[in-house]
Amino acid sequence: MLVFEVCIDDFGSEYSNLSTLTSLPLKVLKLDKSLINSLAYSAKAQAFVEGFITICKKLDIRTVAEGVETQAQQEILARMGCDMIQGYFFDKPLAIESFEHKYMDLA
Repeated sequence: MLVFEVCIDDFGSEYSNLSTLTSLPLKVLKLDKSLINSLAYSAKAQAFVEGFITICKKLDIRTVAEGVETQAQQEILARMGCDMIQGYFFDKPLAIESFEHKYMDLA
């Protein structure tokens, strides 16, 4: 039996459509960096992202915030209940060997 999950990347940019949240069997929605950039200093950005995370939780869709570059952004997203966070705040893209050495203690 083949099992797969539908995920949307870069939601909030270009041709994103809110109706896809209810018309597709989504499991993961990745919020575009453009929605995260002003999070630390914009009340409007915070309200929008928090509302989005809340809607996704009600629809049983996990959220990923991409482009997190500051501790303030990370803390805000964690407080909002964002499921996963990625970005340069944690690290730059790494080769698998570097990742294993740094994060998995594999020599």
